[in-house]
Amino acid sequence: MVAKIGFVLLVLITSGILYLLDYYLKQDQEENSKQLHSFVQQTRNVAKAMASAKEKFEMELMTDLAHCQDSAVKTNTDYLGLIIKVVPIKHGQPVIPPEVLDEAANLLLNEKADCKRIYDSRLKEGV
Repeated sequence: MVAKIGFVLLVLITSGILYLLDYYLKQDQEENSKQLHSFVQQTRNVAKAMASAKEKFEMELMTDLAHCQDSAVKTNTDYLGLIIKVVPIKHGQPVIPPEVLDEAANLLLNEKADCKRIYDSRLKEGV
């Protein structure tokens, strides 16, 4: 009889301990889950901020590239305008040697290439 009562008490104590252990493990899991969720949320916010900053930076670089190339075209147009003022005019048309036109085209290409090189280097450096 004493053994049966002892066995029942042992089962009840073991059940109570297992219940308490399960309760504390569940609380620990919930705490870990909350911390993980918080970490994921912070990481997501940082990633969004970085993506936004990257997009803004790339947009700024594209704008700078467009301004640089526009400036190169304007400089080329001004250069050709000055050449037209000094070359002789035959039959109402300026006579510009092909070498001069080729040189103007090369200057424009070089200026645009410089703009692209600056853009690429700034994009690579992230500055």
